[in-house]
Amino acid sequence: MKNYVNIRIQSTSNLKIRNRLKHNLRYVKSLNLTNNENNILIDVSSDRIKEISKTDVNNIYKYYSKKYSQDRIEHNKRYKQKEKRNVRNCFSSWGEGIVSFSESLDNELGSKYTQEDLINCIRTCVLDICKYLNTTPINIILHKDESRIHAHFLFKNYSNTGRSIVFDNRTKEKLSPLQDIGFKHFTKLGMKRGKHKNKKDLGIYDYKTTSRWKQEQLYKQDQKIDLVKEIHTQVEDNLISIQEELTQLTNERDVLKAKRIEVQSDIEKTKEDKKSLYAEISQKQAQIRALIKRHRKTVKCKGKIHQ
Repeated sequence: MKNYVNIRIQSTSNLKIRNRLKHNLRYVKSLNLTNNENNILIDVSSDRIKEISKTDVNNIYKYYSKKYSQDRIEHNKRYKQKEKRNVRNCFSSWGEGIVSFSESLDNELGSKYTQEDLINCIRTCVLDICKYLNTTPINIILHKDESRIHAHFLFKNYSNTGRSIVFDNRTKEKLSPLQDIGFKHFTKLGMKRGKHKNKKDLGIYDYKTTSRWKQEQLYKQDQKIDLVKEIHTQVEDNLISIQEELTQLTNERDVLKAKRIEVQSDIEKTKEDKKSLYAEISQKQAQIRALIKRHRKTVKCKGKIHQ
């Protein structure tokens, strides 16, 4: 029977991290519930451990939601100081880690070690992981109401310069020590080190998460293609419109040239009348020349986009 511990970390968007918090606290009901056991909350900053009852969930969520808002402000401050712009919504200010176990946990929890032993190992392991990542843990939630006990932990996902902790530690070389840390703490419970599954395209995500991520990327790519097609059509329409305006302006320019010649040869007009008409014609010609120049420049630029 397999007996190992596996650690992974992941980040999500600014909106989705709140959804992860809701899921972890059961603020919204999970579809994977198999029993009605209360989950365990470990507040790392205070070392407070408590069962999460239904009556507590709302207040606990508000507490951590407020903490997230505060961290978001700090994250944005650091990022803006370095990058001179606000952090984008596709980056969350908290990251999430998951501590999962193999099937032997089902038999050995309660016979070879207690729930308290398991919680202590999870807590010290998470503290060590956050120390390795050079970040601060937020909380740990032990899920007991699904098919197998596992733990989710949240941590600050920004460095001193506002960079993503998860992104900066996304390589296999930097993620591998997480399994070493897990083994270090859980070996006392008889568990082995989590193994790399040699799925190069999966990175730090499990198969389901990566599959969903790829579907999202394909959907976004389709949206981009549709947008490019729409822009292409708009450019074509604009080019036709601008070229029509250019033709009209060129005709107006020719009319003004003829008008100037006509005024010049008109013997009935006084010198002052001609001077006034010349000034008026010259002003209109200057306006038309400026419009023609601008339109030709626009046609040239949009022609490149069109290609």
